[in-house]
Amino acid sequence: MKAPKASSSSVNRPDVVADFVYAEGCLFFSVRNIGSAPATSVVVRFRPALRGAQGAFSHLRVFQGMSFLAPGRELQLFLDSASTYFKSKKPKRVTTRVSWQDEAGVEFTRASMHDLEIYREFPEALQIKASLPETPIRTGATSGT
Repeated sequence: MKAPKASSSSVNRPDVVADFVYAEGCLFFSVRNIGSAPATSVVVRFRPALRGAQGAFSHLRVFQGMSFLAPGRELQLFLDSASTYFKSKKPKRVTTRVSWQDEAGVEFTRASMHDLEIYREFPEALQIKASLPETPIRTGATSGT
């Protein structure tokens, strides 16, 4: 598998990054295609395995294989509240390994070590602006008057 490089040959390639995000006292996990082409067969592995607020996190189906991740698209999932996560015995250092393919089937991989301890002392009110979709996603029905 190739590691992505910033060169003229990779200008029109997918480039997938995985990261943890702290926002409003909560920890989120983000997978984003920062490249200029679609990524296919996107798989995320965690070492050690993660448990979130709702149980087994690293074994969620979405991490086992996303068939398509458009350029510029980000998937962000709630992991846990920061205070609950840091009071637990959950891992504070996590390695992620993301693998994906371009539309021609060329495989890429990226491994990253994340130290979640950096978020431990963040005040609950501190917010690091995460990139959000320009159009808000609305859930539930609204009623007209």
